Amino acid sequence: MNDVDEAIKNVKKNEVSAVSLAKELLKDGKEEVRVVLERQKMMPERMESPARNHVFYDVEGFTEFLVANKTKQTIVFADVSNVVVYAVLDDTSERGFEKVSLQPPYHPKFSLLNEALLNQTLPIADFAQAVIRNRGVIKNTNGQSAQSIALIMQQITIASETKQFIGDGKTASNGLVTTTKITAGSPEAKEQLQIPDSFQVELPIYLNTAPKIFGIDITISSKRGEVLAIVDCPELEVKKYEVFEEMLVGIKKNEGVMVVYGRPNIIDWKYND
Repeated sequence: MNDVDEAIKNVKKNEVSAVSLAKELLKDGKEEVRVVLERQKMMPERMESPARNHVFYDVEGFTEFLVANKTKQTIVFADVSNVVVYAVLDDTSERGFEKVSLQPPYHPKFSLLNEALLNQTLPIADFAQAVIRNRGVIKNTNGQSAQSIALIMQQITIASETKQFIGDGKTASNGLVTTTKITAGSPEAKEQLQIPDSFQVELPIYLNTAPKIFGIDITISSKRGEVLAIVDCPELEVKKYEVFEEMLVGIKKNEGVMVVYGRPNIIDWKYND
């Protein structure tokens, strides 16, 4: 009885006493009843809501939420390498941290260009098709439209010429030498052909951002009798950085918001034993 009284008296806050009964039939036909008294945690009337960890795709929505939910201890981290902006709403919170982020996806037009053309080596026919698919963002370069560039590329062929060299002396070149030239499909076309070595595109890189103009370099080569177009875009990373900086301008304008370059990283304290 004393144990029962003790168990009831020592119930702590947010705990309840629970009694359970267990019956067992003994060999002599009698029943044994066992009473188990234990303390259990009481569920609160309302659970605490989970921490916010929203992901925004556009800088306008991210900024509006930030302004509406910022505290005196809000800090914004600009992660340049991953093109992500994090906002820790209360960096000194003792009950955990709420973190929201801006992670802009590629604009659909840029996604098409990136998947079909950028930084690839393509057979000349595939290159021409990719140019036509992206004709809406290709600017006229040296008077050449996307259609004319594609038409020119489709006329390019390979001509191989083999010569035999026979000579005397130490400096003589003996044997067969094959040279490969990239030409047009006909002499008339060759005379008029102006193979472009670059062109420009104008399009937004990320969703809801201003269009950017950047150049795309083209190198024509051959491999095993096939004409290839090597596409490079050396200034694209610079353009991406420019767009990211433009996103930060609007965020930095908000009063009381600290913006730093980096990313949030929370670790546990270490204590001496």
